[in-house]
Amino acid sequence: MRKCRGGSAWSERPAHRAAPLRGEPEKPGGRGFKARPRHHQNFLGVFMLLTNHAKERIIKRLSKSRRYEKIYSALLDFLRGAEKIEVNDKIVIFTDKRKSLVCSKLEWRKLPTEEIFEKVKDIKETYECVFWGDKKIAKKTTPRKFLKEIPDGSFYFYINREKRVIYVGEEEPLLAITLRPAKRKERGYVGTTNISPKGSS
Repeated sequence: MRKCRGGSAWSERPAHRAAPLRGEPEKPGGRGFKARPRHHQNFLGVFMLLTNHAKERIIKRLSKSRRYEKIYSALLDFLRGAEKIEVNDKIVIFTDKRKSLVCSKLEWRKLPTEEIFEKVKDIKETYECVFWGDKKIAKKTTPRKFLKEIPDGSFYFYINREKRVIYVGEEEPLLAITLRPAKRKERGYVGTTNISPKGSS
């Protein structure tokens, strides 16, 4: 089992409740989700949980709407033109040189579905459950019912029992903390290099 080197992102922003980000419906009334076609190297495969603060910033500065489909579409549009900056082992920034999305790495484990089931089988409460792969699911349900809908395999697994959030997917999850104007060093960023952690504030 491998763990992310960073610490728990939730402890960095204890005042915020995270809301998993949903995608665009495949068809009216459908439950699945799909991303827009990938035209060039970008970060559309990245999955993020959102703090309420980050969600409000995205609504104000990108989507102009509180509908999850609009939030998701606006965030994908932003990531399509963004560059990724690895600040340190805990913080990642996506920037289009005008705005910067600051994210924290979450603790995760890479587990087969049978081991994931063993870890959540005794949970009776309803959780916000997300699966992110070729098939995409985001719903409130019990973990046992949720796991019946996902394919067999080995996936990244993240759970926060306090916030009642479960993520299972093919991508490492991130927690979006805020969306803010890009700082000078981010506007001038070129290539792959680390910047000072102060750039994430």
